[in-house]
Amino acid sequence: METFLTESLLHQYEEILFLLKDLPDDFILANHIPEKWSIHQNLAHLGRYQEVFHKRMEKIMLEDTPDVGRYVHTEDAGMEDWFSLSTQEVIEKTQAFRKAFAQQFISFSPETLSRKGIHTLLGSMQMKEWLHFFILHEKHHIYTIFKLKMHFR
Repeated sequence: METFLTESLLHQYEEILFLLKDLPDDFILANHIPEKWSIHQNLAHLGRYQEVFHKRMEKIMLEDTPDVGRYVHTEDAGMEDWFSLSTQEVIEKTQAFRKAFAQQFISFSPETLSRKGIHTLLGSMQMKEWLHFFILHEKHHIYTIFKLKMHFR
């Protein structure tokens, strides 16, 4: 697998720990922009999305070019469970799952990485493209957390 995907899967989440350093819990939980998620909610979404994404990749491994749909958090019953966790629990649960998640994908053969799944908006993508999509989605939320942190000054 490409080095940047491997490195991102293994280490990108660490950026979040850096961003959260020295932020008080009440700031992390607060909604600083009306109708937008708090830092905590962004973190919970990333943890839950990682689980959902893993299930999608399992489907791609087991089926020939399955339609895996589009993830919509408002239609995900599991999202509320993640929102109800403490921020520390969200981080710990996400990090623990990420280690196994990353090691699994890093070990995939080129043949497995070339398997395809269909996304509702993006069309047919190879597993390595799905992984790139996952990394970009996470980066978007990391950037969102960074912007929210800038309110704390």
